[in-house]
Amino acid sequence: MITLPLAEASSLADPAALAAATRAVNLLGALMLVSAFFILAAKRLDHAIYASAAQSVLLALAGAFLADATGVRHLWVIAAITFVLKGLILPRLLKFIVARLRVDPAIEPTPLGRAPLFLATAMVLLAFHVTEPLSWLKQA
Repeated sequence: MITLPLAEASSLADPAALAAATRAVNLLGALMLVSAFFILAAKRLDHAIYASAAQSVLLALAGAFLADATGVRHLWVIAAITFVLKGLILPRLLKFIVARLRVDPAIEPTPLGRAPLFLATAMVLLAFHVTEPLSWLKQA
């Protein structure tokens, strides 16, 4: 088992703060999953870029919640780097490249149609089904 080093003044000592951080990270994880479906369903390249940027911001927020809950300072650095690079700079760079190369913003449909979206949904449902027996770990 890996344990994170806790800072002296960590809010981890407060069970209510830990429970709130756990709920927030779980919610952000669910929103990241939804944003992945938005990326798959995007019909325009700029929409896929925006959804990817939103996913990166959600990831940075999850890192910030974990940093606050555990008191581990380097998690704040990781959250900030994720936000700045993946949430702000990379989307702008991709938009610049798309404009510079004069790429058509419409994403051409694949021969499979919406099958990749349905396949991704099925894989998520399968993952929940397969990992459900592990729910006893949460209660321990």
